[in-house]
Amino acid sequence: NAISWTSGASVSGWTVSDIPVAGAIGASGNHVVYVESVNDDGTITISEMNYNWVSFQVRTITRPANYYTYIY
Repeated sequence: NAISWTSGASVSGWTVSDIPVAGAIGASGNHVVYVESVNDDGTITISEMNYNWVSFQVRTITRPANYYTYIY
């Protein structure tokens, strides 16, 4: 369950942070994303699947970096 990824990662010794890095997992509520890049303007480019319950489609978008907590 994605809602428990940050707590589980922390207990397992992973870094959990508000600072994004490329290659990290971003977690927000019950959704996780992959961080493709951190952009100079304070945004991140992410890839995600199953957004709005559309299965098997990958979506790549740019969002504010403060939207997620990061696991790496």
